[in-house]
Amino acid sequence: MPQPAAVRPGGGSGLALLADPAIRGIGWGVLCLIAPFTIHIIFPLLPVFGLIYGVRAMRASRVWVGFAGLAVNAVATLLTAFLWIAAR
Repeated sequence: MPQPAAVRPGGGSGLALLADPAIRGIGWGVLCLIAPFTIHIIFPLLPVFGLIYGVRAMRASRVWVGFAGLAVNAVATLLTAFLWIAAR
């Protein structure tokens, strides 16, 4: 009889990752990078929230993931600013 698979310490749920501020920050950044080209909507405040989540992740000793969140949201902030200025 096969042994059951081991469960991760987070409960084994992929939803547990959503509680991590770094993952949320990266998600906001990716959303702000994709949305202007797919649904033609600019989210001017979401990259700022992503930057805040990236800083929170770096303070919670998730330095590399927090740095990735900061980088993605920095690019999203520049893209949002460019599109915001170009639209006026």
